[in-house]
Amino acid sequence: MTKPLAGLFRARQKDAAGPALYARGLRLCGEHLAGEGDASGGPQVRLTRAIGAFAAALDSPSADPFDALLQVGERALETGGERGLGLALGLAESSAAIRQRSKGAWRLRGLALDGLGRGDEALPCYERYATLLGDAPAAPEVARRMDTLRRRRACLDEAVALFPERGAGLAALLAGPTATTAAVEPRFAAFVRERLAEHGPGDPAVRRLLELYGRHRRLVEQSAVPDPLLGGTVPVGVSGLRGLVAGRTVCVVSNAGDVAAGSLGAEIDAYDLVVRCDGYRLRAEGTGERIGLHAVTLRGAAPWAEPAWARPAGVRLVFG
Repeated sequence: MTKPLAGLFRARQKDAAGPALYARGLRLCGEHLAGEGDASGGPQVRLTRAIGAFAAALDSPSADPFDALLQVGERALETGGERGLGLALGLAESSAAIRQRSKGAWRLRGLALDGLGRGDEALPCYERYATLLGDAPAAPEVARRMDTLRRRRACLDEAVALFPERGAGLAALLAGPTATTAAVEPRFAAFVRERLAEHGPGDPAVRRLLELYGRHRRLVEQSAVPDPLLGGTVPVGVSGLRGLVAGRTVCVVSNAGDVAAGSLGAEIDAYDLVVRCDGYRLRAEGTGERIGLHAVTLRGAAPWAEPAWARPAGVRLVFG
């Protein structure tokens, strides 16, 4: 009979602390499964399968239990909720202890902490992940979260600095281990109400405080929008758009499935200007591949997270 724990003692030398940490990971997985009901949902089924693969990897000389452990963490993130994120965090901590220079482990730890509302703890993990990447760029979603968390903290720090004699309580909360989003938000709101009642809305410091509070709330609800001028992009203005279209053949490509399934790709790409809209998908044979103008509306929580937003386009026309 196969004994998964037996494989722990064949851990690689570079995973010197591996046996105990892999055993901890397996225990966390077991505790999670024991607390779950019927695993009928897709994410939970994928998590259960990943746990099985991890257990098998522990007893296989050819398998890498570390990669399997990270996969369990990723699947735990997908399940979400406090239990899923808690499992992901526990596995990320074990992974980072096994291989301290693992980019995947630090990214996983940051995402788990972030999901649990522990942004101040998540940021150093994201930064460690970015440092380990060297010259390679961080994943776009991680780069945006780093920027968002920094902006959120900057709002709070400036708010406290506006009223240093009254901000000691909020400052102490921010410096402590319980500075989760759930704990900070009501305390920040109370701080704003107190200063508003104390000084009135006409006070310049209060007006600035209200501005900071509004900005902070927006950043809590939604990640910061990437800077549209990154990468050497320049605004074109109305006259630039007119010049782009004047005297040229233009094809506006529908996002309908029939277009993608068709065979008009070469004909579409033959137009002078190819216009695509919102979250389009490319299939060279059916839709063509050229993107002269991307017209996009800011619908949904994070439209800029769509693959279409990240693809290079001659002009990106954004509607609010």
